[in-house]
Amino acid sequence: MKIPNVPNTNIIDSNKGMSLTWLAFFQNLITQMRLNLSDAGYVVPFLTDSEITDLSTTDNVGRIVYNTTTERMMVNNSGTFQNVDVS
Repeated sequence: MKIPNVPNTNIIDSNKGMSLTWLAFFQNLITQMRLNLSDAGYVVPFLTDSEITDLSTTDNVGRIVYNTTTERMMVNNSGTFQNVDVS
């Protein structure tokens, strides 16, 4: 999920309404939540083998992805993505 950065500006504009910057922030946040969260559960990112290879670092430990190349769920464990076996 690509959570937008919180604006570093006043939330209220000179007309005592919500500023356009904050309005855009909330619209982007809600859009991301609708795309990634649902009553049926969390939607994990769909990535190719090459995109997963780029994320294979210890900075991404615990990240869960769906590998569209192998059609498998994967989790980053100690800097390496491994298949998640569901049975």
